[in-house]
Amino acid sequence: MKKLRQSWSNDGALYDDCNDGFIISLIQKDHPNPGKRFSGTDRRAYLPDNQEGREVLRLLDKAFNQKLIFTVGESRTTGAKDTVTWNDIHHKTNTTGGPAGFGYPDPDYLKRVRDELKAKGVE
Repeated sequence: MKKLRQSWSNDGALYDDCNDGFIISLIQKDHPNPGKRFSGTDRRAYLPDNQEGREVLRLLDKAFNQKLIFTVGESRTTGAKDTVTWNDIHHKTNTTGGPAGFGYPDPDYLKRVRDELKAKGVE
């Protein structure tokens, strides 16, 4: 899991106290689905660079190291089978577009993702 700090414009700010954010590059190739062939994936996600965003980043890093971020199964977006998919921990994959576009602004996102992480035992 690579972490990069980057500024981006989001019609103002991601959150009231933050104009910058982190890009998380998630790459995982070794999450097996026994007996099935699959390829790895490269995903990017965005978090605000503020205290709450950095805490969520720490928790996501912990979940990544515990192999909880991805699973192998059927993609909910493409329908592809035996592919690497998100494992019910939501990530912001866009800096704009709001919740419907998997982006910001989304004022409840950080609380929701903390709840999802907690449900998987990551605190």
